[in-house]
Amino acid sequence: MTRADHENPGRGSPATAVEGVKMLVLAAPGLKVPRENSPRDYVLDTPPAGSLGFEVPDTAYTRRRISDGDLFEVAAAEPSPEEGKDPGEGSLQTGQSPDHKPRRSR
Repeated sequence: MTRADHENPGRGSPATAVEGVKMLVLAAPGLKVPRENSPRDYVLDTPPAGSLGFEVPDTAYTRRRISDGDLFEVAAAEPSPEEGKDPGEGSLQTGQSPDHKPRRSR
């Protein structure tokens, strides 16, 4: 490791990304957020055609931009239930009634 690596750990280094782990994100309304290793390429507030969001690596840079409110993670569409499996099967946790509503986080 060089002295520059110690002074700027993870800055622009592809080694900070977990290989193969990606997230879908969009910029907050009205913002253009530069990509981590390509400052002239932006994540916008409107998704590209045919996609729910921009695919970016799950890195500290991306997580920091999400926590700052510049980006937000887009939830991917849930996969359809497997054929032959009852979609309601196993959906209730032990002790829950059918009209149970999950708590909202604050």
